[in-house]
Amino acid sequence: MPGLKLKNKFDKHIENKTLARNAKDTAKAIAQSDDTFCAACFDLQQVMMLPKASQSCLFYTRKLNNYNLSLYSLGSSDAHCYVWNEAVGGRGSCEVASCVYDFIKSMAAKNVKTNNNIL
Repeated sequence: MPGLKLKNKFDKHIENKTLARNAKDTAKAIAQSDDTFCAACFDLQQVMMLPKASQSCLFYTRKLNNYNLSLYSLGSSDAHCYVWNEAVGGRGSCEVASCVYDFIKSMAAKNVKTNNNIL
């Protein structure tokens, strides 16, 4: 019985993955044909620690964590990178939401305003 439960959980995961991929492909196709529609993907990249050097004297120095959130517009193929360091903020939901909000404002300034429900 535990094997059947695990298989059902895996099958549901694969079904959800397929639905998400189809929704993304549909949104991308709409965004490529309609300038007022925006479909985007975003990813918080790996933490970049600075300074970065090969000298051993810098190995034990305090490093500054830098964060990069990249947003990619699927229709126009424009990439937006938001970079900040740990002195400004962390990598929590508030920081990510601020970047996404700024991206949405920049799209609205370009007259991207369609609110289609494609799911």
